[in-house]
Parts: sequence; C-alpha cells; structure tokens
Amino acid sequence: MKKKTIEIERWDMEEFIDTIVERVSEKISIEINCEDLSACLPCESEWLTTEETLKALKLSRPTLDRMRKDNEIPFRRVGRGYRYRI
Repeated sequence: MKKKTIEIERWDMEEFIDTIVERVSEKISIEINCEDLSACLPCESEWLTTEETLKALKLSRPTLDRMRKDNEIPFRRVGRGYRYRI
C-alpha cells in the first residue's frame, strides 16, 4: 500500500472532508463492479430490509427477530442492520 502525504495549505475542515469523500468514492467506484457483488447477494433472489420484510410478511418486529434467531428465515447482516430473503 502506497503512503501519501497530504499537505493542507489552509485549515478548512469542510473542504478537506469533501476532498477525502470524493477521492474515496472515486476509488470505490473504480474497484467495485457488479460481478464483485454477485457473490454476496445472489441475483435470483431479492434481499429486503427489515421494514420491507415486516410489511411484505405482515409480521411484528419481535416475530421477525425470533424467526431470525431460530434461523426460520434466510438473512444476512449488512452493517448494523439485516437483509432478508423471502
């Protein structure tokens, strides 16, 4: 991994943060493509958020939580949330 030194000529935190976000976004968009994501989320099935799953199955949140804990419904952990396949 290459190390780079960034020199800040003036102290403008918002501009600095925007520049970092822009560079990271460019890097991510270059390195990630749809083929990379296909292994995580199969194309043949749709992964729904918790709210979408609750509405689609007409369940309460405690019921969905119990189903997840008992492995009664396929799910994946995404960040701090879950995605469900119905």
